[in-house]
Amino acid sequence: MTADSAKAPAKPRVLIVDDQPLMREGIAHLLGRLEGLQICGTADSLATARDQMVSFRPHLVIMELNLGSGDTMEFLKSCKGEFQKTRVLIYTSLDESLFVERALSAGASGYLMKQEPAERFVEAVRAVLDGDLYVSRRISALLLRRSVENHSGSRSKKDGVLDNLTDRELHVFRLLGSGLSTRSIAADLNLSVKTVEAHREHIKHKLGFASGASLTQMATDWVRDTIHPGRPAEL
Repeated sequence: MTADSAKAPAKPRVLIVDDQPLMREGIAHLLGRLEGLQICGTADSLATARDQMVSFRPHLVIMELNLGSGDTMEFLKSCKGEFQKTRVLIYTSLDESLFVERALSAGASGYLMKQEPAERFVEAVRAVLDGDLYVSRRISALLLRRSVENHSGSRSKKDGVLDNLTDRELHVFRLLGSGLSTRSIAADLNLSVKTVEAHREHIKHKLGFASGASLTQMATDWVRDTIHPGRPAEL
């Protein structure tokens, strides 16, 4: 080893978290072509991601917000406290401004939609690693429109009441709309059935529904229109 190579700074370590194998491989392939980055691991679940974060202490985590199981918002919050030097870039299919604001508040340093071109993705990776906060122009416009609607009072009543839900309640609401039963939601979030039932009651009260059927119908419609527009509701 030469003196120059010994002085060379370590490459930033990147962990990729996505439940789709092709997406993980595609991101790894793209970043592998860049100078100065090291893919330290990939994960298909939050449990695996946390184990790899403990082992590799990545500088950057690139993560899908809409994973098949687990609570990604709670994961972000825990990372913010436990892995303070690790920055997180959300790279996701969820474009609702409600998720953008919550993810950034939970500790993410960037939020990018998967339909953005590759050069925009690389730009986001570089920006977050440099310590900047990154959102695309499209997301910036979405947040600005949401802010204007909030101040003008023109935002729909349905969207407005969802703001009142906690992160956990919104996740339960999303899983309800994806067709999961109370017992399945409890297993997914590692909660008791009674706790999920309590969340459902709180959500029903906040949204002003008298019946669980009405709540489930609204959740189903919201998932269909917001999470998977044009497709059947599924997580």
